[in-house]
Amino acid sequence: MKWIKHLTAMTRHYLIEYKYRENHPDVADTYFNMGLDHEIIKDYDAAHRCMSKALEIQRGLLGEEHPEVQRTLRVINSMPY
Repeated sequence: MKWIKHLTAMTRHYLIEYKYRENHPDVADTYFNMGLDHEIIKDYDAAHRCMSKALEIQRGLLGEEHPEVQRTLRVINSMPY
């Protein structure tokens, strides 16, 4: 399972540092997908952090009513804490 954490960290680093900056839809999608990866391995704290970051970016770019924002909220609300 360590490989998932390593891969997601590398992906995030690449997208944020090299291709885009923080506020870009692809960065939000990456955080969302990393959250799903962490949820699969039951690392709920990391999953929640990634989903929350995705939500923050999505809200800023897309607005509260956008379907992607609503999807992220549903996932966050369905996660165990």
